[in-house]
Amino acid sequence: MRFYVLPLIFHISLAIAPAFCSAATPSDYIEDFSCEGGRLGLRLPATLPGLMRIGKLNKTEILEVEHWDGYVTERKDLYFEGLTLGIISFSNEPDRYMIRFSEIRNKKWLELSPFKVGQKPKEVIDVLGINNERIQLEKAYGSESGEVSFSFRDGRLSRINYSCYTG
Repeated sequence: MRFYVLPLIFHISLAIAPAFCSAATPSDYIEDFSCEGGRLGLRLPATLPGLMRIGKLNKTEILEVEHWDGYVTERKDLYFEGLTLGIISFSNEPDRYMIRFSEIRNKKWLELSPFKVGQKPKEVIDVLGINNERIQLEKAYGSESGEVSFSFRDGRLSRINYSCYTG
């Protein structure tokens, strides 16, 4: 009996491994996706001072400070009403920032993304430009530079999450 159990476990593992290790399906990968700009990316101000003026900042949370040769970087989260932005700022370039993530939860931020809180799933699919009747909007869509994912409530888009590659 013992000798049959190990081969059986091995064959079962081989059978289910593709479900856990498969590459992204074509509908998941969007070649021209960019986290900032482009057809599907965030539309944020080009400078950190401009970003800080997009609305009333409720809270800033500094998560990490790194000391480099001649400058400091800060990894921080910015909390606005219905919007959270994760950024990296640079002490030697006060206008520069990199976006780590964005979470949009309010219609107030319509100009920041081609996706709009309140949209129907069909409208989100149209913006994505994916012609696939079996699309699953609970997945993330993107490329090497980042991805966007969605949450729905009562048949409407309630949350837009961008996750951005920062190097």
